[in-house]
Amino acid sequence: MQTEGMIIWGENGYVAFNPDEKPIEELPFIYGYNTGELLDERYMLGKLIAQDGTTLGAHYSSTETFQRQDLAILPGCWPERQDDFQGHYPGGYRMEYVPAEERPGHVGLAEAIGRSV
Repeated sequence: MQTEGMIIWGENGYVAFNPDEKPIEELPFIYGYNTGELLDERYMLGKLIAQDGTTLGAHYSSTETFQRQDLAILPGCWPERQDDFQGHYPGGYRMEYVPAEERPGHVGLAEAIGRSV
């Protein structure tokens, strides 16, 4: 994982990779989101999808708080996932987590999912 260019952005403290120091709003999103799917009624499925519709991972977590960590939305979590993200968007990206209750109205996530079909 390239650590130079890794920053924290936004009020939620999510990770961004910005090696060329572009304005943050120019970086594409990688969305982590709660799908609403449950495993054994205890674990919720979280997925990672790039703004261009590419699926970048998934993980079952016990809570949405842990899901942010398990999907590498927060700094210092799962550096090997950041390798995958940097491989997909070498010019930079910004992470955003979408909780289950916000998913139906989240335009950016809906567009990314639409591109994946």
